[in-house]
Amino acid sequence: EAAPGRPETAWRPIPVHTVPVTEDKLLRFPMRSCPR
Repeated sequence: EAAPGRPETAWRPIPVHTVPVTEDKLLRFPMRSCPR
């Protein structure tokens, strides 16, 4: 797959997650503190 804006460059997105799972309040679901 070509890089955005640079078709001659091959790239692969690398997922990076720097917050421990126990402290993740953005990407971890379901959120236990959600009133719904």
